Amino acid sequence: MTDPLTLAEAYLNAFYAGDPRVRDMLADDFHFSGPSAHFHGADAFLRASSHAAAGTRTVEIEKLFASGSEADRDASKDVKS
Repeated sequence: MTDPLTLAEAYLNAFYAGDPRVRDMLADDFHFSGPSAHFHGADAFLRASSHAAAGTRTVEIEKLFASGSEADRDASKDVKS
């Protein structure tokens, strides 16, 4: 198994590049819960969030951190206008 930080970085790079391999990095039972949206299932999440990747010009990952099998990031994005 890949360590969470390596997987998180690979996922972010693939997600914002529009790389279809991003789907392989998420479990089928993936759950996302944010301040304005909640998704159950990797396919539902990727369908609903694809506009975020398409609308982003650049992403600078400022910090990745992990606790056990979970990872998160702080990043800044340059959004297309």
